Amino acid sequence: MYINTIIVLLSNTMNSIGYSHLLAFILHSVSAILAFLSQPESGLELGKLVVHKVDYHAQHFNTTTTALATTTVAPLRRLLSVSESDHVSLTVTQTDHVVFDNINIVSLIFTNEIITAISHLIGVVGFFLYTNAMMADGRHLESVRRYIEYAVTAGLLEVALLVGMGSKSFYQVLFILLTNVAIQLMGYMSERTQDRMRQIYYSIGGFVLLAPSLIIIVWNATLVTGMKRVEELAYTYMALYILFGLHNLFDHLFAFWRNTIDRDTGYTVLSIATKIGLSWMLIAITFKTYKDAGVVLEPEVDLDFEMLQDALRYSMIGFVLLGLGIVAMLPKPGIAAVPGSRAEQQGLMMQDITV
Repeated sequence: MYINTIIVLLSNTMNSIGYSHLLAFILHSVSAILAFLSQPESGLELGKLVVHKVDYHAQHFNTTTTALATTTVAPLRRLLSVSESDHVSLTVTQTDHVVFDNINIVSLIFTNEIITAISHLIGVVGFFLYTNAMMADGRHLESVRRYIEYAVTAGLLEVALLVGMGSKSFYQVLFILLTNVAIQLMGYMSERTQDRMRQIYYSIGGFVLLAPSLIIIVWNATLVTGMKRVEELAYTYMALYILFGLHNLFDHLFAFWRNTIDRDTGYTVLSIATKIGLSWMLIAITFKTYKDAGVVLEPEVDLDFEMLQDALRYSMIGFVLLGLGIVAMLPKPGIAAVPGSRAEQQGLMMQDITV
């Protein structure tokens, strides 16, 4: 009876996006609370971000030159004459200039989950109380909400992964944060045009910008020793972030995908799996590393972290598959076309213009 009531509600409201936001708000709120409670008060090595301070300085030293003295008396030919001279060399040294210090990755994950929960709460309020406004103009307000959220949270999650792996490079973090903003801008622009080639260009551009971030994090993971399963974490991150780009591209290219998987609900499913899954994989791997080393974190979290990692791996896979399957069965919300420019409507952006 309750299941039938829920199905009726979903069918009548045409508001599956709102319910997906409600689910995401609940899950991310729980994740944030658990992350807050799991923050160690002591024992956790705090991260830092540095840049190299380069110092060029001259180094003076003396050299001694020994020469054979030429004399007419044979026994004296072995007498040596000694001279000294000053030499100068330029020495380059590097020292760390600390930009940010005392970075607690568990606190960073807690902050990221709070921001994500608030963003989905905005979605809940919007789609339940202001449905018409949220659905208008190709769901423009939802696109703005989502891409602003991703511009912050997707980058912060990558920072947590890097710092959790022991990276200290401020330049890497700055590059990843800025390219993430550019990626979200490309995604937003791909949704605001109806020109097919522009959509493809923006999607490909997003993949090009994502590639360096993937390389940086995966490469860093391959160089980490003493932290088990960190490469699995990096490859899982790579797969999930690529899925976001593929979902965007498929939504533009394939009518079957567009008509089966609702764009915004699909993004929410991927977001829940990615942020919660990767965040807790990182926490589990970090705590397991300290436990294996015999370092006690206070307060101590008494969990089987290896089992937790296995559960997270299969939960992420199951959530994505099951979530997208459910999305495919839900009634599709109404879609308002994004108005194209006159040039786009006439197809001028799709062909060469000869004068």
